Amino acid sequence: KANISYAFFKVEEFEDYLDMLKVCTDIIERKDLYEENGLKVEKEIEDILSKVDSEIEEKPTVLFVRAFSSGAKAKKDDNMTCTMLDNLATINIAAKHESLLEDLSIEEIIEEDPDFIFVTTMGDEQKAIDGLKNGIETNPAWSNLSAVKNNRYILLPKQLFHYKPNNRWGESYGYLAEIIYPEIFE
Repeated sequence: KANISYAFFKVEEFEDYLDMLKVCTDIIERKDLYEENGLKVEKEIEDILSKVDSEIEEKPTVLFVRAFSSGAKAKKDDNMTCTMLDNLATINIAAKHESLLEDLSIEEIIEEDPDFIFVTTMGDEQKAIDGLKNGIETNPAWSNLSAVKNNRYILLPKQLFHYKPNNRWGESYGYLAEIIYPEIFE
């Protein structure tokens, strides 16, 4: 045994990050860093969410896809981006269709016709994009989806939506909010 103190953190959403940051900044006695990288970011997120809560009338539907070179899977509430989308008052169609979590079913996607389709890639980004192009996008019905026709089929930046955004959580929320609610965040 090395008798070295350690801590283990599971950071899946902003509140987890804030808790972890508090512990770490308490250890190093740097409350200023907690305020700058935690509380300031929390305020950014709260401002975004309060605008959404006060302005929206109808919740838009979304599909969140994690793509990789050999395929793609829809995600629901077990993913940080899905948590952000939920906080932004969207309805994730994968939560209604559990089968989408295993295999992307074009039939169920067509049936729900989501307002937005968000994609993040794992591994080599180009190979993941090619996997989508050679897979689900080959179905002729794909191009008739509202999200695709209205340029709301969006590849999200890895730095904000695949990797933990850390002190950029506010930026992640803002990025999504501007896409989903352009009339609010002009």
